[in-house]
Amino acid sequence: MGRSDPTKSGNLAKTPQSLDGVSLLDCLSATERAGLERQCRWMDFGPGEKIIERGEEYSSVYFLITGTAHVLNYSESGRAVSYAALKNGDVFGELAAIDGLPRSAWVCTITRCVVGAVPGPTFLDLVTS
Repeated sequence: MGRSDPTKSGNLAKTPQSLDGVSLLDCLSATERAGLERQCRWMDFGPGEKIIERGEEYSSVYFLITGTAHVLNYSESGRAVSYAALKNGDVFGELAAIDGLPRSAWVCTITRCVVGAVPGPTFLDLVTS
């Protein structure tokens, strides 16, 4: 059975958030940033929850507003390996939006996280304009 779109999982954040702490977006005007904020699906994840699962075929791009998470993969021996730590202001999931391939790793929360997610095509339009 197919999985649902991960941007439809997680609890909806109680209030919309701001992308002001995302340095990748510093080049946007206040109007452009506000437009992107309106397009975000704001989600709240508790500690130990998966935001992205390896192999998913969705291309949403995520902005970590608050909290910490790690990018995980498994070694050939089956051992979990964390190869990146994510913190406030980080962007993740962009590779699937760029290359169109399934997710190459898991992203799991360490602490409570609030994230904004936009569809891959929205992100690509933003970075190519």
